[in-house]
Amino acid sequence: MNHALRSDTPPATEPGTSTGPAIELVGLRRDYGDTAAVDGIDLSVPVGSFLVLLGPSGCGKTTTLRMLAGLESPTGGEIRLGGRTVASGQRGVTVPPGRRGAGLVFQSYALWPHMTVRRNVEWPLKIAKLDKARRTQRAADVLRLLDIAELAGRYPGEISGGQQQRVAIARMLAPEPAILLFDEPLSNLDAKLRVETRAELLRIHRATGATSVYVTHDQVEAMTMASHVALMRHGRIEQFGSPADLLRRPASAFVAAFVGTPPANVLAAVVARGRFQRDGVDLGPSPLPDGTAVRLMYRAESLTLDPAGALEIEVIESSPLAGRWLLSGTSGGDRVTVVEDEEPTAALGSLARVRVPDRPDAVFDPGGARMETA
Repeated sequence: MNHALRSDTPPATEPGTSTGPAIELVGLRRDYGDTAAVDGIDLSVPVGSFLVLLGPSGCGKTTTLRMLAGLESPTGGEIRLGGRTVASGQRGVTVPPGRRGAGLVFQSYALWPHMTVRRNVEWPLKIAKLDKARRTQRAADVLRLLDIAELAGRYPGEISGGQQQRVAIARMLAPEPAILLFDEPLSNLDAKLRVETRAELLRIHRATGATSVYVTHDQVEAMTMASHVALMRHGRIEQFGSPADLLRRPASAFVAAFVGTPPANVLAAVVARGRFQRDGVDLGPSPLPDGTAVRLMYRAESLTLDPAGALEIEVIESSPLAGRWLLSGTSGGDRVTVVEDEEPTAALGSLARVRVPDRPDAVFDPGGARMETA
């Protein structure tokens, strides 16, 4: 699934701005000895996008971000920002971080503790040799944008974690980068502040008009913030598209089981006598040849608790979500989640039966690739 990845629906851009890709990755890879942390990915990101690099720990998303920032060099492939090659593994090209037109916010805020908020924000402008009047004005502008102008004279140790994060973002924005890079910036915040800050980051993204790249393992963050998502696995991009693309038409069983609230159910089955069968349970008609091993996808809302249902599960969890209830159980080692309008009566540890629709929502082969069955 590591093909050239493009979106056909770039967001609107300001008049006079480039309509070409803001970011292009061409065969990008990063090897550590015999291990490929990033394994030859191709990606084209439109100007003004909010791209989320999503995936489990160790999938290569942070390494990709660090290569974009110039903190690591690729061992193969190229990075182009605004049409300009800033890194090439083959040609040994490496443009320094400060000359890439990109700003980075780390997971830890990395503020200078001996500097006031204002001086922290002014620091990259001082390094860029802007005169004092321009530094002062620009710092004041971004502090107002982040609604923290009143903190200008304080030190990092005198403000909260959420305020420190805003200072780190203000410092990144001060030099007016064309590309904003975020390395899991919400991971140190509590749940309520994470939700509030997501909205704030999107406001900043819109206000600056910059292209943003945001790394997270949290699919809720990805689905709520992104215009484009690149879901990574084992150093490769499993699927690239809008959040709706990944939810409506997952390209693999991995995508189906990773995104969504809750994610889709994926159950192993085999075709016998023209029917999908799972441990002797009939799951409906199949157009595939007998003996074909498959993995069937059922969205949680496609399943129903029913005493006459074909599938038996052991109940392991029941929880409310947005006015409905999620009941989860296990069946033959697979997790099965059902959405119900009313609180389920099945007790934890008990057995319950689930009715499945005549047709699965998608069919994947044993390796997880999507199969066309229509």
